[in-house]
Amino acid sequence: MRIIDTHPLISIIIPAYNPNKWLTKCLDSILSQTYRNFECIIVNDGSQDGSEKIMDEYAAKDNRIRVIHKQNEGVSTTRNRGLQEAKGTWLAFIDSDDWMDAGYIEGYLTANAEAELVIQSIEDYSKDEPNCDITYHFADKLWIGKEIGELYNHDRMMQYGTPWSRLYRKSIIEKYNIQFNPRFSSREDVLFSHQYLLHCNKVATTSYYGYHYIYHPESLVRTNKMSFRNNKDVSEEIYKTCIANTNLITNIQCKKIIETILVRSLISTIRVMYTHHLPYRTRVNYINEIRECIKYYGLNRYFNTNKKYLIYHLPTVFIDIINRFV
Repeated sequence: MRIIDTHPLISIIIPAYNPNKWLTKCLDSILSQTYRNFECIIVNDGSQDGSEKIMDEYAAKDNRIRVIHKQNEGVSTTRNRGLQEAKGTWLAFIDSDDWMDAGYIEGYLTANAEAELVIQSIEDYSKDEPNCDITYHFADKLWIGKEIGELYNHDRMMQYGTPWSRLYRKSIIEKYNIQFNPRFSSREDVLFSHQYLLHCNKVATTSYYGYHYIYHPESLVRTNKMSFRNNKDVSEEIYKTCIANTNLITNIQCKKIIETILVRSLISTIRVMYTHHLPYRTRVNYINEIRECIKYYGLNRYFNTNKKYLIYHLPTVFIDIINRFV
């Protein structure tokens, strides 16, 4: 049986901050959906560009649209408010500056009704964003138990947690109190996706794709940047969540990818640190902290197989000198 056969209520959650230029196209695409049994919750994160009036106008003409106005608090708190308000059996996230084909929601619902997570194919994502071009082409399939490790055994699936390419069961989010962590303003979506995946034993993929991601550097989900220390912390949280997922780590290739992503992420935080012009003692202490972290997780072997990381076998003072001039 397919999800659509049960005709569930779908909650569409839209975090919005100053999306005046794009919001009308986004909302028109939602109202054109072939699947009609949905509620659309727009959480206005303190917009001041007139888009708040557009939101209210759409809510007035279609009772499936509900607007929540609040002060500016960031995308994680904004999405979490949507989670609290949602009444649907399934939840879908949409960014306020993107738009969807008419079959977008129905494309999810063709999946097997036993699924606990539905992942849709992606074709039109980040083609205009520098250094980022993500494409997923999936079969229509239900992945069960250890098969999920096969689905996630490449970098792109592990690294990118675009919430809008997935359909989530509200019951799982409520049972395990899964939320976006407001402490992090980058990769919080990846952490959320893996925290949710930790509680899934049946994941459906669909060949359909109908989401059109539009790159706007000033949009809500792309304006906040974290410190190198917060980047370190979110990298560790993602790693610990993935390693706790037995469906992932029983796949040798998948486990290796989880480990290499952590190493790569931690080393990148060292490079970010050098953009802050910090004192020498702060720099060397942080390098030592990262080295100890990698040792703690038993990942030192990756420094022997990657030429870029060979410098981290040197004394810390030399690592600092090299990083200052690279």
